Amino acid sequence: MTTGQTIPLGQLERVEVRRVETGQADRLRFLADHGLVPGAAVVVLDRQPFGGPMRVSASGREQLLGAELAGVLLCARAEAR
Repeated sequence: MTTGQTIPLGQLERVEVRRVETGQADRLRFLADHGLVPGAAVVVLDRQPFGGPMRVSASGREQLLGAELAGVLLCARAEAR
């Protein structure tokens, strides 16, 4: 992982979640239940236009995330392996 700037999830393809920028317990619980926590590797598989949902793969499963929820996941570009 690089140690630079964090970027909202939807702007990258292969990322590591660095920070979750919300204090709302229900959102934190939902993200944790879906493996979207700091340190998690995430791949953005598809994005719908105009602020629509994105399909991601994290913790071995695919899921849909709305733009608002994805926006609280601050991520850094994953290093090539």
